[in-house]
Amino acid sequence: MMLPTLAIGLGLAVTASQDFTGNLTAFLSFLLLLLIPWGAVNLVDFYLVQHGAYDVPGMYIRGGKYWSDPATWTHNGVNLKVLIAFVIGVVSGIPAMSNAWYVGPVARHFSNADLSWIPGMVVTSVVYLALVRVGRDARGKSFTAVASQQQTSPL
Repeated sequence: MMLPTLAIGLGLAVTASQDFTGNLTAFLSFLLLLLIPWGAVNLVDFYLVQHGAYDVPGMYIRGGKYWSDPATWTHNGVNLKVLIAFVIGVVSGIPAMSNAWYVGPVARHFSNADLSWIPGMVVTSVVYLALVRVGRDARGKSFTAVASQQQTSPL
C-alpha cells in the first residue's frame, strides 16, 4: 500500500518541482473554482433561507428532515438542490478561469484575469435561491409536514 503511494507522490513531486509556483497557483485556482460556489450555497442557505435556524440535533437523526424531505429534494441525506446549484456554479466559472493549465475565453478577454469567483458566487446563489422556491407556498412554508414551523422566508 505504501509503495504505490510513494511512487505516485514521488512522480508528482518531481513533475511539479520544475515549475512549483505555477503549479501551486493553478491548483489554488481550481480550489477557488470549487470553494466559492460551495461557500455561496452555505451563506445563502444560512442567511437567506434558514435565517440561522438549523435543527442541529435533527442533522444526526436518520429519519429526520435533513435525511429525507421531498420539498428540499433531500434523499438519504443528500440535498439535490444544493448539488445542482453547486455544479451549475462551478461550470459557470470555468469560462472565466485563468491559470497555468487553462485560460477560459472570458478570462482571455480580460487580460487573463481569473474572474471565476464572480460567476461562481453569483450564479450559484441565484440558482440555489430559485431552486429553494420550488416546493414552497406563497407564505414561504414547505409543502411537507416535516418542515420546520419557523420557516417564514418569502423564498
